[in-house]
Amino acid sequence: MKKTTLKDIALEAGVSVATVSYILNNVQNQTIPEDTRRKVQETASRLNYVPNLTAKSLVKGETKLIGILINRGPRIEPWRSIPQERFVMELERLMTAEGYHVIVVSLDAAAPKLDVVVERKLDGVFLIDVHEEAFYSISNRFKMGVPLVVIDSLIEDDLFHKIVPDFANALRIAAEQQTSEIALITERFHNQALNALLEQTLSLPSGAYHWMADEDQLRHFVDEQTQRGRHIVVVNEIIGLYAAKHTDPAKLTVICTSDLASLLPPDVRTITFRNKAAIAFDVMMKHIRRLPS
Repeated sequence: MKKTTLKDIALEAGVSVATVSYILNNVQNQTIPEDTRRKVQETASRLNYVPNLTAKSLVKGETKLIGILINRGPRIEPWRSIPQERFVMELERLMTAEGYHVIVVSLDAAAPKLDVVVERKLDGVFLIDVHEEAFYSISNRFKMGVPLVVIDSLIEDDLFHKIVPDFANALRIAAEQQTSEIALITERFHNQALNALLEQTLSLPSGAYHWMADEDQLRHFVDEQTQRGRHIVVVNEIIGLYAAKHTDPAKLTVICTSDLASLLPPDVRTITFRNKAAIAFDVMMKHIRRLPS
């Protein structure tokens, strides 16, 4: 099947090739009537026009490619994979609506390999849950000026923008809502600084903290804490669903990290954050457009 060209669209719409190029490349310094703009866009859509990204990148100095790099461990854990996939899908939707193509790459958290990613000359990079020791080996592979937004990672470097839920404040709110002692269940991140923040914020008594590893261990922990009369705070909705299977949901508070609070039983207390994908998208677009933060 013959590929649709700018000339084909121009002939069909009754305008010049230059006008078609201005409209489809969103050139801002040309005054084009709105009805002409709409007619060209509708014609391009009807003829199934696919833009030549390589040519556009040569003209604009950009590739319209965004990378989402996910650090993964050796096991596929639903309480990690489901929130990450939801985040990536929402972020991809937002970037695609802005005209970008998204490349999603899974990295070995212990030994990330980036050769294939770096070859693509990305306009921006999202890096999810990175270990501190691997961070600079990853960030240094991208040329100066490529914005890198770090997700779910505490990195002590002001050059990079971090998107991390305010876990410390959420944990304190959860504790203040209860008169009984608190126990905490959370996932373990690759980023050690984030793990330390979760572990140290509430100064819990010995035995009142649990890293999610499997449902059997979780059930034993929940049974023990329930017998001690402690209210259980859970970070992550998927882990909250597991916990709710083994105790009265009214004895749980779930700090929601993935906009999945609707999955939880109605008696579970919830603490929510702003949509993380929307925040990450806004930050990336400000960097790409070189807008002040």
